[in-house]
Order: sequence, then C-alpha cells, then structure tokens
Amino acid sequence: MSFKQEGGSKIKRRLLTVSNGRKAREREIPPDYGYGPVVSIRVPSWTDFFSLLQNMQYGEWFFRGHENSSWKLRTGLDRVREAWAKRYKKNYSQDMGDGILLRGGCDFRAYENKKPYGREFEFAGIAEFRSLTKGRFDASFTNLDYLGAMQHYGSRTRLLDFTFSPFIATFFAFENEEVFSERAIYAINVNRLRGFSPIMGAVEEFLKREDGRDLPKFAEEKLLNNFGDSHPSSWEVYRAIANMDIGRLDDDALDHDDIIPIVLEGGNNRLIAQDGLFLLPLTFDYFDNVLAKMLGVSTKKLNVKSTSKDLSLVKENEIIDLNRIIQDVTLVKFLFDTKMNDSAHQMLRQMNLSDRVIYPDLVGIARSINGIREDAVRMKR
Repeated sequence: MSFKQEGGSKIKRRLLTVSNGRKAREREIPPDYGYGPVVSIRVPSWTDFFSLLQNMQYGEWFFRGHENSSWKLRTGLDRVREAWAKRYKKNYSQDMGDGILLRGGCDFRAYENKKPYGREFEFAGIAEFRSLTKGRFDASFTNLDYLGAMQHYGSRTRLLDFTFSPFIATFFAFENEEVFSERAIYAINVNRLRGFSPIMGAVEEFLKREDGRDLPKFAEEKLLNNFGDSHPSSWEVYRAIANMDIGRLDDDALDHDDIIPIVLEGGNNRLIAQDGLFLLPLTFDYFDNVLAKMLGVSTKKLNVKSTSKDLSLVKENEIIDLNRIIQDVTLVKFLFDTKMNDSAHQMLRQMNLSDRVIYPDLVGIARSINGIREDAVRMKR
C-alpha cells in the first residue's frame, strides 16, 4: 500500500538513544504517522489490516488487543496501583494502616512503610500463594512459574499478556459488545525492542559468550553457573533473568527500567491455545512508563489516537509506504472503528476462534453460551 506525502518533502530522520547511552541505528520517521519508534494507524477494513500483516513476520511481533483504544498498556498490578493512587491522592506509604496478616503466615505488616504493590508485596504475595497451594504444583516451580500461575488464576501481577497471533489479539479487541468508539491492537517487534533494551542486548552478547557488559556482575555469574558451556535459547536465558528479579528483596534484584519477553516453559492449556507470552518489566513503575523510557518517547505517544491517519481518507497525491514504515518502527498501534464489530466476529468464527478455543476449559464452555446469544441477536439485525 503506497501513498504520497503532501508537498513531496523528504522524510525526516532522527537519532534515538537507548537508556544505557548506546546509540540505536538511525530510523526514518514519517512525519505524519509516528514519533520515533512508535506509529499509530487507523485501519478502515480487514483487507487493509491483512495487507499490513503480510510484512509482519510470525515470531518477530507480539500483539495485544484492547476493547477500548484509550486503555493504556498497563498490567493488572498497575491498574490496582492506579486505583489506589486515585483513592488516596497522596503518598502510598501514609495509608497502609496496621498491615495484613495473611492466612499462609506471610505478614504484610513487615512492609507497612513501603509502597504497596511494589517489590515487597510481590515477595509476600508469592509466598502466600505458594503456602496456600502447597502440593498442587510441581516441586520444580520457580518464582516465575508461580507468578505465571497467579496471573492465570486471577491475581494482579506485573506480567502483561501478549500473543504471537494478530488474530488472537483481534479476538480480545472485539471480544465484548460494549460500545466503545474505537478498538485497538498493539504490536511490538521483539528484534527492534532489543535495540532499546540493555538487558535483551546483553542476553544476545551472553549467548555469543561475549562480555555481556550490560548485565550486573552477579547476574552474569549466575547465568554462567546455570548454563555452563551449554547453548541455551534466548527464552531460557530470559526465564533465568526473570527468576533473578521476581520475588527478590535483596540486592540481587535487577530493578532496571527494562522489559523482557517471557514464554513459560510448558505453560498451560490456555496459554498454549492463545499462543501467549508475557512481557515482564524489571521494575515496578507503570508498564507504559517503562516502555516509553526505553523507546525515548512520552507515554502520551504510546497512547496516541487522535493524530493517526485514516487510510480511507488518504489523498491520491500522498506517498507513504506503510509496509516500509512498519518495518522501521518498534511499536504499532492499529485502531479500528467499533462499527467493524460484526464483521470481526464473522471473520473470527470463520477462523474457528471462539471462546471454546481461546479458553479450553469450563470457562470457555460457559462463555460460549453468551456467544450463542450474541450471534442470535446479530442474525436478527
């Protein structure tokens, strides 16, 4: 899909810098479509969407669907913290009271002077979950495995769900009938994200047995002890790094403004059905804040919607090759009018993407009953 830019002015270039001071390669920035590594595109039809997806290689992109385009990229834990901040409108630590003694024996009162939903509370939450589920999980479960299980069963964690499939993301973007003016699908390119991530870059250096200079010394030593002379995959190393940070209170916590992708070993039936993975921030700031710092943009740019181009209104004398733009950026936010809801459901049903497939358990069967009712309503329209 090619369009002309008015006035024929040259495409601007900008030099971006990652958080640890290393320079990323120069990227060509289309002035009307995005800011640095972030671009948003309003898509008027599924044909246009499919055309753009042809140049997004499977495995290189992670997708996440939002029913409301104004929803930010935030974890469940972020949303709780946000609600807490709105409720009290002052420093978290002033409102902890006497703390909470949990049934599993973990005493939250030890952390009453700390900010809630931070590192100390993750530590306490994992300890509580492990205590109350003793014997239900494999003895080899790590803190990362427990955090994944907590996310699966409804706990608010700092993991953010993504999928390798743009169509699974579409399912979640159009899952319910609520009338939002616009739906959204976020897409993040892992190869380009690596260019902004000191930790991910260091993992690549470690896999090549180079110095891994961006890893703390203790982390590099642990990786060498874990893997020795073997040749692990990058996913194995990411999991090992996650376990150095999750549930840690001591100086061994990484605590970086960085994000790494996580594919759980084995996973569970729902994760497998959804072709799912997680993105894990290595700090307890809001997810979109961490990502914005990495990419060198403001959080407003990540949540942009009003500055997007509508492909159905592009003028004939504009030349902007969207496929080329997508190949140059790190994050794409696709925007869809909610009027596309019925066509989205029809398309997803033809792909056999339904509640029973996405949720391969009793939850999926129960949710599918709602789908049958909604389908009946659509047929009467």
